[in-house]
Amino acid sequence: MNSKSSTKALIEKFLSNKEIAIAGVSRNTQKFGYKIFDHFRTKGYNTFLIHPEAKEIEGVVCYKSAKEIPNNVRALFITTNAKATDDVMNDALSRGFDMIWVQQKSETLEVLKLAKEKGIEIISGKCLFMYLDPKGGHAAHRFIMKLFGKM
Repeated sequence: MNSKSSTKALIEKFLSNKEIAIAGVSRNTQKFGYKIFDHFRTKGYNTFLIHPEAKEIEGVVCYKSAKEIPNNVRALFITTNAKATDDVMNDALSRGFDMIWVQQKSETLEVLKLAKEKGIEIISGKCLFMYLDPKGGHAAHRFIMKLFGKM
């Protein structure tokens, strides 16, 4: 299996989880972290939000760290700023997530190294909106990427 098809299979596997934790969620509806949460929610996913200060966002309980997420949740989506990603990853590894998607621009070399060392299935350098029923500009971008065999 080549790298492109293995990445595609990993993305499909990640998205097949109907319970997903999200680190980097925002209360601000204009921020990317909120849009990710809203997109997962409207697609029928049961979301577990990680926010160090909020108790809830739109009626959904927030957890202070990845360590607090219930053990039945196996997938974590990270969309924090890169400075916070390493801490989220360390919490996620100590908690025992099976699959982690680090949103494009949130990844660090340390996170990728840790995932490899621990044998965690990780997706990085990819934008979720390209794969979860994209709309608008993301749909056009996805079409172009497919056209040139980049998906």
